[in-house]
Amino acid sequence: MSSIKQAFNAYGTFSCSVASLANGSARQSSVIDNSSGLYLDAFVKFKVKTNSNTGVTSLGYIEVFAFATVNSGGFFTDNAGATDAAITPSAAIRIGTFPAIANNTTYYSQAMSVAEAFGGKLPYKWGIIIKNSTGAALDGTEASHDKVYQEMYLTNA
Repeated sequence: MSSIKQAFNAYGTFSCSVASLANGSARQSSVIDNSSGLYLDAFVKFKVKTNSNTGVTSLGYIEVFAFATVNSGGFFTDNAGATDAAITPSAAIRIGTFPAIANNTTYYSQAMSVAEAFGGKLPYKWGIIIKNSTGAALDGTEASHDKVYQEMYLTNA
């Protein structure tokens, strides 16, 4: 007798340039196309490094938002585009935050569900927005930051 179990795709990376991202600024990722994979959820996780200068506040944090569309080429939340770009989130759904409270320090987020933001269903096309609320710009080297996702599906095992 077989069982339905959850399974995970290999992880992927977002194109989302956050090197030197100024305090109060946000950046959207490139769009992830779920139209053929039809995954049920995607979990996202981030690593960011604060800069080595002064300015990071003891109350600093990184905000993570999700945006989506429901059609093949249509409009996205907050008028996001299809590629990595600056953005000002207003209608995007916040899926999590994580602290970033000291200068020259690397911080890791918890795993965050994208589908949870959309009522438990992973949208047709989706992406993330990272907003810096640390009090200072992030580290200027892109390799100091990681942005990854892993899609989940069901399998007959």
